[in-house]
Amino acid sequence: MLVGCLNSNVAWYFLKSIAIGRSGGFIECKPVYINQIPIPTTSPEQKQTIADLAEQCQTHAKTRYELEQKVQRRFIENLRPANNHEPLNTKLTQWWKLSTVTELATKARKAFKLKTSERLKVDLTDPTLQDKWEKYLKKNTGEWQDATNTINGLEKQINEAVYTLFKLTKEEISLIERST
Repeated sequence: MLVGCLNSNVAWYFLKSIAIGRSGGFIECKPVYINQIPIPTTSPEQKQTIADLAEQCQTHAKTRYELEQKVQRRFIENLRPANNHEPLNTKLTQWWKLSTVTELATKARKAFKLKTSERLKVDLTDPTLQDKWEKYLKKNTGEWQDATNTINGLEKQINEAVYTLFKLTKEEISLIERST
């Protein structure tokens, strides 16, 4: 239950109001700030509901992370040329944002710092391979989006449960949601 409350919009709203802000919108999450987060009194049922939702979030987040890692491994195994040890760049680690196989090939060439004469391990200009990779990306992007949508839905339920615990008004909820 505590994990759900600490990751709720209410807790982050509170932290943003007391913690030191850093560049990029980050805040310092030091114990001195975390210890000040108010935790409402709950019934055993409320506690269990929030705990179950938080556990489901964790399960889906783990599944999504494993999918992200699997696809990244495929890129390294299948696209990165032999004797090239360049890591994936942000564009490839966030592969679900790629819209086409051509974009994948372009980003891979850039990530692996290939010269014009150098090729990816797999020739993504071959239409047959493009079709296979497109299907692969589409399938995994769909799975990634499904997991993300599920996590977002569960987080919304956690937030609603925490709003109820704090007996927040619609106006207070609106203020919190606008700021997070």
